[in-house]
Amino acid sequence: MTPPISWTQYRAAQEPLPADNLAWPFAGHGLAGVGVDGAPVAAPMPTCGPDEILVRVDAVGICSSDAKMVRLGDGYPLFHGRDLA
Repeated sequence: MTPPISWTQYRAAQEPLPADNLAWPFAGHGLAGVGVDGAPVAAPMPTCGPDEILVRVDAVGICSSDAKMVRLGDGYPLFHGRDLA
């Protein structure tokens, strides 16, 4: 993907949307279930209905305890989803 010409254009989203979007599908348990062979996959850009919007995500993060949960599997910790943003 080519970066926008300027920060103003980037913030205004004046560039056309790409046909594909990178996604990290999660299927199964542990790190082996993230992505395909440990990498994101290209997925079609979603389309919006009349009462929906498409939101651009510029950055994401994962809590270190959530990363630990992925590594250890379903048995630990006993509760999930405690810090949402």
